[in-house]
Order: sequence, then C-alpha cells, then structure tokens
Amino acid sequence: MTDAQVADEQFLVLDSVKDSISKFMAYVHTSVNEISRLYLSNERRYNYTTPKSFLEQIKLYQNLLLKKGKDLKAKMERLENGLEKLKSTSAQKNLTELRSFGSPPSAVSNVTAAVMVLMAPGGKIPKDRSWKAAKAAMARVDGFLDSLIKFDKENIHENCLKALQPYLQDPKFKPEFVTTKSLAAAGLCSWVVNMVRFHAVFCEVQPKRQALSRANAELAAAQDKLASIKAKIARLNENLRKLTAKFEKATSDKLKCQQEAEATACTIALANRLEDDQLRVQALKKAVREREEKTQKEMELLRAKKKLEALKKEHQKLSSQVQKHSILKNYLEDVVKISPQFEDIQDVISRYKLLVRTRKDLQQSQEKDREMMEQAKVLLDQYEAEKAAEILQCQNELEQLQRRFAQDCSLGRHAEQECQECPDADDDEDGRPQPVPLSAHPSARAPVKVGRLP
Repeated sequence: MTDAQVADEQFLVLDSVKDSISKFMAYVHTSVNEISRLYLSNERRYNYTTPKSFLEQIKLYQNLLLKKGKDLKAKMERLENGLEKLKSTSAQKNLTELRSFGSPPSAVSNVTAAVMVLMAPGGKIPKDRSWKAAKAAMARVDGFLDSLIKFDKENIHENCLKALQPYLQDPKFKPEFVTTKSLAAAGLCSWVVNMVRFHAVFCEVQPKRQALSRANAELAAAQDKLASIKAKIARLNENLRKLTAKFEKATSDKLKCQQEAEATACTIALANRLEDDQLRVQALKKAVREREEKTQKEMELLRAKKKLEALKKEHQKLSSQVQKHSILKNYLEDVVKISPQFEDIQDVISRYKLLVRTRKDLQQSQEKDREMMEQAKVLLDQYEAEKAAEILQCQNELEQLQRRFAQDCSLGRHAEQECQECPDADDDEDGRPQPVPLSAHPSARAPVKVGRLP
C-alpha cells in the first residue's frame, strides 16, 4: 500500500479538495518553469524541470500530508480526551456541589427523588426518596455518573413512568426554574425529562421500526420472488422465441415440401408420358451399340482369319522352298561325290556353308510362322470367349427386363382395379389430387416390345 493510499484511508479528502490539489500541483509545476526561465535570463544558469521532479513534488506533498495528518489526529485525540475529562470533572464538581447542600430547596429534592424513581431497578419504586437517600445514592460520584450514562432508556418500567407523572406535572419541575436553584440539579432535571420524552418517542417509533423491518423483509422476499418471476419470464420468452423460430422454420419447410411435392407430381406426370419413349430409345441405342461392337469384332476376326490364311500360305511356300533346298543339297552332295570338277575343297565348303545358312533361315522362318499361328489361335479363342460372355450377359439383362415389365403390368392392373373400386380415393382430405404413381400411369401399362438382340 502506498503512502497516498494510507493518507486517503486515514484522512477523508473531499473530491473538490482533490481537484484543488491537482490544480495546485499543475500551477506549481508551470510556475517553476516560468521562474526557471527568469533565472536563466538573470543568472545565465539553467534549472531543468522534468517529469521526475514533478513526481518528487507529488511525493513530497504525500509525505507532508501523511505527517501533518498524523500530528493533527494525535492533537484531536488529545483534545477529545481533554474535553471528556473536563466534562467528567465538571459533572463531578456539580454533583459534589449538589451533595454539599444541607437542606436543599424543594425543587432540588424533587429532582433527586425523580432520578431515584426513574432509576428504580425492576420497577420497584423506593419508598424513601428523601434528600438523605439521594445523597447516599450519589455517594460514589463516578459510579453515579456511569449509571446515568449507561441508563437503559429504551426499557423503562411502567411503574417508574407512573410514579414520575406527579413530578413531571409539577410546574416547578423545569430545567429553567431549577437552574436558579442549582446547575447540577438543573442538569439532572433535564436528563429525567429527556429520558421520559425519548422513551415516549421510542415506544411510538418502535412498532413502526418493527413494521418497517417486517415490510423490508417482505419487500426483500417480494423482490426475490419478482426476480425469480422475471427470470422465469425471461426463460419463457427465450423458449417462446426459439419455438417461434422453429415454427416459422417448420412452416417454411412445409411450404417448401409442398412446392417440391407439386413439382415432383408434375415431373412424375411428365416422366410417365416420356418413360416409354425413353425406354424404346435406350433399347434402340443399346441394340445399335451392341450391333456396332459385334460388327467391329467380326471385322477383327475376319482380319485375323485373313492374316492366318496368309501365314499358312507363306508357311507352305517356305516348306516347299525348304524341300527344294533339301533336294538341291542332296543333289549337290551326289555331284561332289561323283564329279571331279569339285575337287577344290574350299569351293565345296563355301557352298556347303551357304546351304547351311539357307536351311537355318528357313527353320527360323518356320518357327516364326508357328508362333504367329499360335498367337492367332489364342486371339481367336479369347474373342470367342468374350462373345460368349457378352451373349450370356445380354440374355440375363433381357430376362430381368421381362420380369420387371411383368411386375409393372401386374401393379398397373392392381392400381386400376383399386381406382375403379374407390373412385373418390384420388383426392386427399384437403381436396388436392394425389400424384399418380409411375407404375399406375396408363403409359406405363403399355407393353414394351423387346426383340432378340442380334
């Protein structure tokens, strides 16, 4: 906690005073700046004012405020203690002066008797209310003063009040008159009158205080109840707002669904009229597409057959060439054996190597022809397997279409019978026509001619 906070806690400073202090701080700071400029012009020396110096000024003021505040508080406490002691001393002096009376006037004795009646414990009025009894009650001045200060003025017994009435009705029982006889007795007289008046006012105000406390309690309970009701109303309003939003959303969704239902009914009606044409067009397109695919595959098969025939012809041709070369080889070998013209070994060897290469080339050509024939057979087998699978798939699809067509026809006949039996069933409770189902439309009951696929 800073010194300024301590000072604010110890000494209550008004807002107007705080405002004046802040303005004074600003004035001091600006005035120091002006004096510093004058000091510079006269003495040729600088005096700087910085934010730190301003903060130091505030710190100095806080320290002075705290110090002077403590001193002032100590002096005030000493003054209050002195006043209390003076009051106590004065009261003791007055009581001592009052006790010094040997035979006081009747006005003074009536005051002391009234004090004894008012301070009677438990409403037991003392019978002896003489001056001697009063002096005995005031024997201990300090105790008597303390009993007067701590007197329970809110709970005065009814007997005491009744016994005080003769004294209070006495025209001489007034502080102004008693002052002429004794100042101390006048103070006691004033105390008795004020205590009775306070008790009367308290008895009149106390029921009102109790009623006020009850009213405050009822008001607090009502406010709590009102707060709970307001919170409940807020929750209900929030729920109402949410339910209203949900209702509006549901209404819009309902309208949207109705519009979609109407649009769907129109679409179904159009679809029912266009369904047969679309089915026929789709079947025709499918047939044309399958026919084109079949034609293309037949062309490929035909090209493969032609290529196979060419390979066979070439194989036969190469076989005949091999046979001719074989005959030629045998012939040449015989000629070499019997003819002396080919005694040159090198010539024979070269011719023989030529024949060997020619035979090797022929064998390689035969191998290639054989491999090509095998590939052609594999391609032909694959094509035939694919065609068989496609034909089987088309047959399955045709059977499924026939079954679906038979089911649609039976559903159409059943719906037509129901419509004939219940002619008013086409309208719902609101009088709006129900959408015609796709299978019950007249165009859906027309037979579809499905031919065998080529």
